[in-house]
Amino acid sequence: MKVDTHNKDQPDRKEALSRNYLIDLKLKAGLTTDLLASRIFLDRKNYYQLESGTRGHRMSAILYVRLAKELKVSVEELVRREAAYQRKRIKKGLSKEPWYSLKEEQSDEY
Repeated sequence: MKVDTHNKDQPDRKEALSRNYLIDLKLKAGLTTDLLASRIFLDRKNYYQLESGTRGHRMSAILYVRLAKELKVSVEELVRREAAYQRKRIKKGLSKEPWYSLKEEQSDEY
């Protein structure tokens, strides 16, 4: 009996949706991928996969804090941009809507 070990929330590499907001913020902060990855304690490959949308669809609070500090934005701004990114993934059929997601009109209620 074959066991399906494929993560169904993980997009196929050809269908990944890049986190363009991270790329833009990184460039605006004057950072390279290597430098940013080092400062947030990720290896370059893992950070690149996060940025390119091939991995890391659930970021930890610690990662948000580290990214916010290095990208010179608030954690709230990162969360807002990540929520928009996740909504795009759902609309493209790359992910199912998670139970904890906020509807667009609810995003300012917290």
